[in-house]
Amino acid sequence: MEKYEYPEVYVEDVDGDYYIVYDGIEYRFSSEKKGVKSYGHILYEDVIDKAIDLVNGKTTRGIIVIPRFRKDREIEALHVDKGVDVCLMEIKAYQPYVFVSEGDVVEERDKIAYMVTGKGEVRVYKSACSGIVFLVVNIPWERPEKYILVVVSENDVRRITIKRS
Repeated sequence: MEKYEYPEVYVEDVDGDYYIVYDGIEYRFSSEKKGVKSYGHILYEDVIDKAIDLVNGKTTRGIIVIPRFRKDREIEALHVDKGVDVCLMEIKAYQPYVFVSEGDVVEERDKIAYMVTGKGEVRVYKSACSGIVFLVVNIPWERPEKYILVVVSENDVRRITIKRS
């Protein structure tokens, strides 16, 4: 990935250092939990443990992902509710290169990554499903290195706008 920007992840009903709150009308940043719903900011890699059931392929809590954080008054984000079916793909290799990032639309059998094997051969990973790439979670401390891609149906993702107070 060229010039990859790590997204910010917020999980419903989780404590964080800051929050996105929903008051029934709009989403806003906040320093405290308040409103109808609150989403706590978490470390990017923790989203797998806190909000995704890897066995059943479902979200266990609502998740908001800000693909590219900007200092604008309004920020575009992706929102998925609790209980949504997700397509999980694991990319595991000594030298993986992922082509897609959060917010990208993929079709089944699209090239999403490639890897270089220990013998120096190049292998291609293709998408197992169609939808919007919701998360690209890198787990670099594992050897070989691992990425978990979470793809959600376009019908299950809402594009939201988050406002600054």
